[in-house]
Amino acid sequence: MSGVEALNVAAAVDRHVGGRMRIRRKLLSLTQEALARQAGVPCEEVRAFEYGDRRAPAAKLEAIARVLGVPVAYFFATFDPTQDMDDRFIATLGQMPATGEGEALAARFPQLAQELRRRLLKAAVGGQASLVAWSA
Repeated sequence: MSGVEALNVAAAVDRHVGGRMRIRRKLLSLTQEALARQAGVPCEEVRAFEYGDRRAPAAKLEAIARVLGVPVAYFFATFDPTQDMDDRFIATLGQMPATGEGEALAARFPQLAQELRRRLLKAAVGGQASLVAWSA
């Protein structure tokens, strides 16, 4: 693996960990501020971790995991470095129904006009028509 590839994988891990952190926090109906306060971490860092802009040090990740009621390994579950970005995005979409937001979206999605559903799905998967053909 080249240095650039290693950096890309590291950045993908950071985004994955942050995304899992955000999903779990939202499932517990915690704000970023509440999570930061309870974990003893600055709110700006929680935001940066969730968006994958900053790598969470082990001690802070452990404190956040404790507040969220999960083992540290939870944040790394389902990550596959051999997947490309599109595959990781699709895998993340597969986790979305487990969140409150995902349930609300799933409940309202059929009520949207067919053309709007098609445009939303197309935008979500980067215009890959083969992935949205089933919505037609």
